[in-house]
Amino acid sequence: MEYEEREIKAQLDQPIYYGGRLGDIFNQSRVNLEITKHNYDRLRIDVAHKTEVAYYNLVANRMNLKSLELIRQEASEVLDIVEKQFAAGLVTSLELSSAQSWYKEINFQIDSVKQEMEMAKLTFKQVLDISELPEITQQELKIKELNLELNECLEAGMKNRPEIYLSELLVKFNQYGKKIEESKNKFTVDLTTSYSHYQGAWKTESMNDSNNWYAGIKVTKPWGANTITTSAIREETQPRYGQSSPTKTSTIGAEYNFLDNLQRLSDEKKSEIELRRSISDLNETTKTINFEIKDAYLNYQKALLQAVTAQSKIEFRQQEIKVLRVRAQVGEVGLSNLMEALVNLSQAQTTYIQALANYFISLANLKKATGYGIKI
Repeated sequence: MEYEEREIKAQLDQPIYYGGRLGDIFNQSRVNLEITKHNYDRLRIDVAHKTEVAYYNLVANRMNLKSLELIRQEASEVLDIVEKQFAAGLVTSLELSSAQSWYKEINFQIDSVKQEMEMAKLTFKQVLDISELPEITQQELKIKELNLELNECLEAGMKNRPEIYLSELLVKFNQYGKKIEESKNKFTVDLTTSYSHYQGAWKTESMNDSNNWYAGIKVTKPWGANTITTSAIREETQPRYGQSSPTKTSTIGAEYNFLDNLQRLSDEKKSEIELRRSISDLNETTKTINFEIKDAYLNYQKALLQAVTAQSKIEFRQQEIKVLRVRAQVGEVGLSNLMEALVNLSQAQTTYIQALANYFISLANLKKATGYGIKI
């Protein structure tokens, strides 16, 4: 004759006391979430900085190309006059060759700038991750009058650089890690319970129902590399197939596990090492950021001086061209000298715009070094 039985069982194991470990694990997880957020801030600053650098390079190349094309237009007019004078026998072939050579030099500079501008466009699109270049309304760059102090930049960097927060959070994360490992040396208390509903009977008979349960407390205490476990359990069961009477038992037991907890000792030492390392990294990060801000600030001051110097050279070359125009009209100098002066102006213009781009890039580097904490 066949026998049929069914059982539904629910078991619950609940920590009661873990020496504060569970709270520390929760707090450590919250710190880990903050680390993720500040990692996002760090990446955002990197993208913003790359975008600024690519943008300033593109605008500067457009400025340079525009100014060189204006100079070439004037040089073309001068070369046309020289060619007409040569055809009329008024100037020598050497004068014509000289003028043509200077004109070719201007064309070479324009071709070089065009190549650089195409690279600047490609870089800008790559940074923005787009296929078509967006409309850029800014036509030129101008030096801004800024009142930046090194101490203010250092203070802004300490407040806004995400690397500082990340390093501080890593110290906090490892502090919780050390507390978690230390708490594993304390005793723990766990509640363990079980409840089941049982049905069983011969196929020809109706089902008999019964409920079974047990509940107990387990206390565990590490002792060096060993573990001591004690437990107290109360259990009640109803008769099942093959049993004739219910059972009630109360059990108190103890276990001593020899060298089963060596990993805990290793983890505790490792957590201490990680904490000391994170503190050292925080100090190193602070020093590095201080150096980056000072370096960026000095490069900004240097770029500003170079841009101002290059601008004064342009003014000198422009005055030189004005004088040579007058002297060429009265025949004191040849037009090839004016062409040479136009080439010198184009070179000075290129140097100035490069210095101007370097100024804005240095300013972008300073903003990044301060975590975009300075107001411009």
